[in-house]
Amino acid sequence: KKTLNSWNYYFKPVSEYSLDEVYKSKNILLTLSKFYSDVDFKYQIQDSKRLIQIYEKYIKIDTKIKRIVEILEKKLFQQKKILGVHFRGTSYKYGRNPYPATIDQMKNQIYKIMKSDNYDKIFLVTEDIKHFDALKKEFNDSLIYLKNSFRSTGKVAFTTYPRLNHRYKLGRDLLIETCLLSKCDGYIDTKGNIRGAVLNMNLNNKQKRYLIDNGFNPGLPLLG
Repeated sequence: KKTLNSWNYYFKPVSEYSLDEVYKSKNILLTLSKFYSDVDFKYQIQDSKRLIQIYEKYIKIDTKIKRIVEILEKKLFQQKKILGVHFRGTSYKYGRNPYPATIDQMKNQIYKIMKSDNYDKIFLVTEDIKHFDALKKEFNDSLIYLKNSFRSTGKVAFTTYPRLNHRYKLGRDLLIETCLLSKCDGYIDTKGNIRGAVLNMNLNNKQKRYLIDNGFNPGLPLLG
């Protein structure tokens, strides 16, 4: 889009002022490059009334991306009852964040939910190739997903650049997947920012939510 302002890759501007104008101004306030998870986010942004108000007032997704979401919803979901599954892995196993689900734990929960609530298909979002391969083998034709989404092991997605415009595509695809998860009839994952975004978007106000809560990881790496 002929800009280095990455916000405008995915969202509409939040004000009438451009970054060039702001940086030429005398009185501006710049925050640190820090994620304030301990102050307000706490991996559950949907619980902050202040953040919800900010989201509803300022955060507007780019029109072209919204159109892509609509096309993919029609193509993939086909008016069937869909269980959305967000299954974090890779770097989530190493940092200070909620513990991710294990593969067996996620498979068992999906079987239980599919049986009790009669979902037709599973829409899977995962950046972990091991998780993807395991669920693809287990659920086969019941699984739908975005074929072009990048999947890897370890921290590869955030430390290497295996394709042109890799970081842009990571953000674009995850935003699209998050919107699609919010449109699903059911939704399961662990605590995290994607869950907060899905719940805040609330694109299906009849969505049934499920949660795998394994507690909080103080920063110890997980094996496997």
